[in-house]
Amino acid sequence: DVEQDASSLVLGDMNDIMTGDKLVDPAISPYGYVMSYSSWCSILRNSKTKNQCPFTKQKLTRRSLVKLTVDNIEQYKDEIVNITEEEAKKFKL
Repeated sequence: DVEQDASSLVLGDMNDIMTGDKLVDPAISPYGYVMSYSSWCSILRNSKTKNQCPFTKQKLTRRSLVKLTVDNIEQYKDEIVNITEEEAKKFKL
């Protein structure tokens, strides 16, 4: 799948920080964090974290997420925030 290959070139074997699984349907927040779109939706619908970025605690809605595709990955690749191992441990579901 060409679309998967293009995002894989930039995202590599990046895993979803919430699930630990390989990223599926990656989406980037306005703050530069990337997770699978389904993980973002789960977090943004949760009553404790509703419409709030789990990393920055700033307002975030599903509409403000951008799904990363072969057509836009180049535009967003420099905005991606890298998460440290320590930070990752705090966010596992």
